[in-house]
Amino acid sequence: MLRDAIAEPRQEPRQEPRQEILRTAARLFQQRGYDATSMNDVAAALKLSKGGLYHHFESKDEILFHIMSHAMQITEDRVINVVRRIDGARVDAVEERCAR
Repeated sequence: MLRDAIAEPRQEPRQEPRQEILRTAARLFQQRGYDATSMNDVAAALKLSKGGLYHHFESKDEILFHIMSHAMQITEDRVINVVRRIDGARVDAVEERCAR
């Protein structure tokens, strides 16, 4: 049994289904527009049944909410936290100068 596991070529791990849905929906929303993209369009692009899609998300609005939440997290990580570190460094420098 262990030999079988070693002999088989490794397959790349499949993306989490929710992440795959979010990426595909984001692409479709960008290409077609949010209003012009239906849950059927998203399901078809993923080769899922509509029921399979609804198993992961209750609505198109929920999908959009998760896409926007992810975008805001990226913005916070890449921009806001960097600015906070810069501002923090400036405050530290001013406090250091004042302590002299």
